Amino acid sequence: MPLTFRCYTDPNGRDVIREWYDACDETIQGVFLGIIENLQRKSRAVLNENIFKALEKRHASKCIGFHEILIDHDSHHYRIIGVLEANVFTLLWPFYKNVSPRYTIPCAQSNKRQSEISRDQTRAKECTFPADED
Repeated sequence: MPLTFRCYTDPNGRDVIREWYDACDETIQGVFLGIIENLQRKSRAVLNENIFKALEKRHASKCIGFHEILIDHDSHHYRIIGVLEANVFTLLWPFYKNVSPRYTIPCAQSNKRQSEISRDQTRAKECTFPADED
């Protein structure tokens, strides 16, 4: 079954994934939209490790149980860490891997955000790309 998406909302009600998306240039936005469209429309897209994959178990990893969307274009590498549950992917932490390739902070922050959502379901709202106003 294809994926639907939820986006992490911070304590002030800001959709941090939307803010990240809006700050990206149009080319990266387009690549991201293509990936999202594939994941929404094609059940097998979740098996394509070029765009979506489970994070591997590594020594002392805080990423256990998370997946990531991979956005790679013209030597630019973006990642969005999230959690996949029952064909719903909750986007938690976007980052630019070229600047900071290590997963230590993104995984720790993703765990924190997932805990916040577990305590308060309103901290993740359904999101669509592009947004209705785009």
